[in-house]
Amino acid sequence: MRLAPLVPMLALLAAIACSSPSDPAVPDPTGDRSPADGSTVTGPDVDFTWDAVSGATKYYHQVSSSESMQNPLETTTTSPSLTIDMGTAGTWWWRVRASVSGQHSYTAWTPVWSFTLD
Repeated sequence: MRLAPLVPMLALLAAIACSSPSDPAVPDPTGDRSPADGSTVTGPDVDFTWDAVSGATKYYHQVSSSESMQNPLETTTTSPSLTIDMGTAGTWWWRVRASVSGQHSYTAWTPVWSFTLD
């Protein structure tokens, strides 16, 4: 069996397998996301920031006193940042996702990060 005719086909299959999905990107949790996981913040106002998603029209931000994100406070914003008066000291968990224009869909939620409010 000659492999030469198969090389272009294998290259095409490899390119398809390595192409990025058409779903919108998740805001990068390793980028400029704050407060950082495990950090301590002096409150009561907490500044939340995350990397912008190309084509995003809205961001859905959740913060909860429960790691499982039970009964979260959800805020919708058009900016990749917001400030919330948390009011109560303790450990809090947060995540964010984006709504992407023209896709009628949302990104996946970012991983849940925690911070301690002094």
